[in-house]
Formats: sequence, C-alpha cells, structure tokens
Amino acid sequence: MTHVSLAEYTRMRGIPITRLRREITAGKLKTKRGGDGRKQLVAVAEADAALALTETLRPADQPDPVAAPASPDPAQPLLPPLPTQPAADGELEYLGLTRARAAREEYRARLDRLEYERRMGRLVLVQDVTRAMEHCAQAIVRELERLPLAAEDLAAAFAGGGVQAGRAALRQVVRDLRRAVADNMKLTGEADA
Repeated sequence: MTHVSLAEYTRMRGIPITRLRREITAGKLKTKRGGDGRKQLVAVAEADAALALTETLRPADQPDPVAAPASPDPAQPLLPPLPTQPAADGELEYLGLTRARAAREEYRARLDRLEYERRMGRLVLVQDVTRAMEHCAQAIVRELERLPLAAEDLAAAFAGGGVQAGRAALRQVVRDLRRAVADNMKLTGEADA
C-alpha cells in the first residue's frame, strides 16, 4: 500500500489539507509516522475511500471534471459524462468508480424517496388514477341522464309561479345534481380503495 505525506496527498487530489485533517480527527482515516518519526503519512487508497463519500478527487492543477450545478430537475443527471482519456497514474479509473458509485447511490435515493411517497399515500399509480377518472365520468353521465326526469317539475313551476318559481326549481335541480355527483364520487373513491 502506497503511503504519502498529508501535504503531498492534498496536492495530488486538489483538496484542502484542513479537510484531510478533519477526516483524521474524526477517526475516518488513519495515519502513520514517516521514517523520521515526525511526518504523518496517509495510505492513498484508504484516504481515497474515506473522502469518496464527500469529495470529488482530482489533481490540483486540473478543473473539477465532475462538478455540475445542482439541478432540481430529477430527469437531468447530476454528473456530466466521464472523460475518455486514461491518466497515467490510474486517477481516471478511480474517478470513474467514484462517479459510478455516486450515480448508483443517487438512483437508490430516488427509488427510496418514491417508495416512501407511495407508502405515505402521496404517490399513486397512473392506472389507479385512470380507473378513478373513468368511474367518475360514468357517475357524472349517469346523473346527467336523469335531468329529463326533472322536466315535469320545472314545467309545473314555470306554469304555477312564473319565471321566479321556474328559476328556483331549476336551482334545486342543480343542487340535487351536484349532491348526487358528489355522493357518487365518494362511493367511487371508497370502491377504489
């Protein structure tokens, strides 16, 4: 296992030395003393693994190849395409592995969120919505087909009390229609549940 000094590792990876020291202090990363007993050395592979969860590793003199603006659009990938030219020291292979792990974790997090939303009742299947809409449409049509039955009552109201009585009777028909549709919608919702 290759060990390098803390300063050399931070130059190699392009991260601040304070970040590396925080990982060491938190116990996420172990160090050993160099040959002179004073210099702290870190294992490159262990440091890469400890920092892979929170940092994108890159050489200090190159721009960050995986930096992307945070996007609220879940359909848009957060990571840009992988570079295609391999680096001499194997850096690119490690970046590819880090990116693959990050993409896998992002995918798992989205699946977990969808499952949570479904269990909480905030997410429904398209088929369920389609079936409920069909039931609602049938209930509305059924009630609209009953409108001709109110014709006799409306005619009697117009004949007996004039326009005012006819309007009142028509308003009553509308209220009855709304109530019947609402009741049918409740029954449809209970039947689908």
